[in-house]
Formats: sequence, C-alpha cells, structure tokens
Amino acid sequence: MLRTIQAHNLGALGDVTLDLAERLTLLTGDNGLGKTLLLDLAWFAATGGNTARGTLAPQRTGNGAATIRYVHELGGATSTTEERFDPRSWRWERDTTPFNDSLVVYAHADGAFDVWDSFRFARHVPYAHPDARRVEHRFSLSTEAVWNGLDDDGRVLCNGLLRDWLAWQYQKPEVFARFARALEQLSGGLDEPLVPGTSRRVSPDDARDIPTLRLPYGEVPVTLCSAGMRRVLALAYVLVWALDERQAAAALTGVEAAHDIVLLVDEVEAHLHPRWQRLLLPALLAVLDELAPAARVQVVATTHAPLVLASLETRFDPSVDRAMHLERKGATVSLLELPWAPQGDAVNWLVSEAFGLQQARSVEAERAIEAAEAYMRGEAQPAPLDTREAIHAALRYALPDHDHFWPRWIVRSGVPA
Repeated sequence: MLRTIQAHNLGALGDVTLDLAERLTLLTGDNGLGKTLLLDLAWFAATGGNTARGTLAPQRTGNGAATIRYVHELGGATSTTEERFDPRSWRWERDTTPFNDSLVVYAHADGAFDVWDSFRFARHVPYAHPDARRVEHRFSLSTEAVWNGLDDDGRVLCNGLLRDWLAWQYQKPEVFARFARALEQLSGGLDEPLVPGTSRRVSPDDARDIPTLRLPYGEVPVTLCSAGMRRVLALAYVLVWALDERQAAAALTGVEAAHDIVLLVDEVEAHLHPRWQRLLLPALLAVLDELAPAARVQVVATTHAPLVLASLETRFDPSVDRAMHLERKGATVSLLELPWAPQGDAVNWLVSEAFGLQQARSVEAERAIEAAEAYMRGEAQPAPLDTREAIHAALRYALPDHDHFWPRWIVRSGVPA
C-alpha cells in the first residue's frame, strides 16, 4: 500500500507531498493543475515505472535535480525509496528496487488502462544505464485493446472484452457470474441496469458474435452502446479480468497472490450522466470488496463532478478516506487537504472549497447577483453594473421569474416588482 509520495521539481506541481488514505483518496482541482500528474506519480510509486503516457518529466527552471521519494507499507513493514532524474539518459535512477506484490490498475480518462501484476507480463527493460536492467510487470491496454485484445510476440496478453465475455458466458460460468454481478452493482438503482443478454451477429461482414445488454427497449450489442455504458463495461471487465488472470498466474507459479489492490481512476465521471455519477465510485468500492474480500483495497480518484463528492456523504470515513484539493495562487500550485464536511447536495458542493464557484449558476447570473449583493451592502460597484437599474436589468436577463433571489432583491432595493 502507498503511504506518502514526495516530489521535487516535477512537472506543473513543482514540489508536492501527497499523503494517501488507507482506502480512498479523492482529488479535485481545476483543469491543468496536476490531478492526472498525481495519479501518474501514484502509479510510479506503486510500480516503479512509467505509464503508457510516457516518462514523468521534471521542470526546467534551475531548481535542482528532480526527485521522487515514496513510502510503501507491505506486511506491516514500511520501506522508503528515493529516485533521482538523470537528464542525460532521461531516466529515473534509484539505489534499490522496492518489492511490490500488489495488483495495480490505472483507468485513464480516455478509456485506456495500465495494469501492473507481479505474477504477469514479466519483461526485462533497460533502466538508468545501458548495463542495468530490471523486470517490469506493466501491461498497457489501449481503448481498442480493451475491447478486441492484444497480442505480443506470439503471446496473447489479453483476449479483450468481446472474446472474454463470450468465453466466460459459455465456458467459465463462475467468472461470468462475477462479471455480471459487477455490472449489476455498477448500475444498481438505475432504470436501465446493465444485464448481459444473448450474443448475436451485427453485420454480414463481421463473423463475430457480439455480446449484448438487455435494456428496456431490447437487447443492444455492446459495440453500439453509449460512451458512458462502454466506460462502465470496460471498468467492470478490466477489474474482473485482472483479478482472474492474477489468480490463474499465481496458481501456475505455486505462489499465493498477495491481497493488495491499488486502483487509480482519472475523472470518475467521464462520459457519465448525473445518475451514474452519483453511484459509480461507491459502487466501485463495493465491487472490489466483493471481488476480493480478503484484499486491502486502496483507491485514488480524480473528479470534476460535485455529484461524485455528494455520493460519498454516507460512505466517507475520515479514518480511512481523504479528500485533497489542488489550488493555484499566482504561479504556485498547492495540494491542500479538505476537511470532510457533508454539504447536503451537489449545489452546495459546487460552492464549497472543492470546486470554488461563487454561485451554482451561469456566469451572467453570478455576476448580476454578486453586484446586487454588493449594492444591498451599500458598496460601490464598477460599470456597467454600477446602478440599481443596471443591476435589475442584468438580473432580469439572467434569472427566471421564479428564482428565489427575487423577493430579497425587490424588498431590499425598492425596485418595483
């Protein structure tokens, strides 16, 4: 399990310390401040390598060498590793390689995945210097490979969702039951739950049978489902597939698989309707608990959606969970812990520290209301919202007639209703 990550002179963040919670660490912040970079850092610390996105790069501002220091906890003991970036070889150097026996899954916002499994994908790669080599257990799945599989030098690394779905459905009923259960949990409470249907051909030019979902309006081939449904299908598939393959590899090697799982999810809400946004993260935690009941599960996720935070209000436990926020002041980006305080609904989350909006409205409505509030406090306002009449006209333009702000404005300003 990851405990602490410290980076110096790295990317947009410069210097940052990320203390990870035991179960869930949730990251918020504006675009471009470094949420995905923090996930890349977590992957680097968990696996000792880079993602398919490429090498973590330092800043070039003359602030000294880029370094990453991270702390693992494994079997009750902690270990600390420090890495230093060598600009000549464009690689990270370390004195010792940390032992990592976890399963690590990184779900990228674009639908691709990186998977680290100490029982699988072993390949020797250069490290730091031409005469130094190490074993890497990373497996990268593009969006295409998630669905159609991937071969490498004659080895089938992954069958892909389309083939595995049918193989599980008709040859491995116990695995398919876990997959169907994961889909049920990830869509629980919706009018259109994800229920597997029968497979069928979809084109005279395609010889494959395609799995379907049983929706209220009929069975729909999964290749024709919406982007949101495809994202949920891919998440469920990769989790079930990675755990099943890890157990199979452990059985072949005669070594018991360790029970540590790290899941990194970038933009939990990507492609999802608000109904899905408010259930996906709690459902993912439930899926992992059911798929691997003996495992220690650590989730690190980024989000821009207030409904994601609202969905956790009944499940967030400050003793094992943490919310963090990236904030920019001038040219400096800081990572701050958000003291967990339920807000009640998504609107209140929008105006909380996690998202920082003044009003959960349009930009025009926010400006008009802020000007009206200042006018009622007796504060002078710059043009064009510098008179009662101009403010009233802006409110009429931006607010509906039934808006709850109108009674207070009309009473306090004296403008005729």
